[in-house]
Amino acid sequence: MHEAGIAQSIIEIAENVAQDRAILKIHVRLGAFTGVVREALEFAFEALKADTPASHALLEIERIPLIGGCPACGWTGPPEED
Repeated sequence: MHEAGIAQSIIEIAENVAQDRAILKIHVRLGAFTGVVREALEFAFEALKADTPASHALLEIERIPLIGGCPACGWTGPPEED
């Protein structure tokens, strides 16, 4: 489960930015085709944040949809479902 490694990295980055201040919220942008399972990331974050400056932090995940484009006609937009 690589989500645990991602969660650990998120916490470490937040700790470096916070510089010993309390971390209340972490906002992450997650692309639709990243292969990251949102629920697994949230679970790993909750498990790993204990005893860190992020122990009371809320993980806010923003899902970024996939946008395709055609260089020939200039079309851009979301791909069809199938």
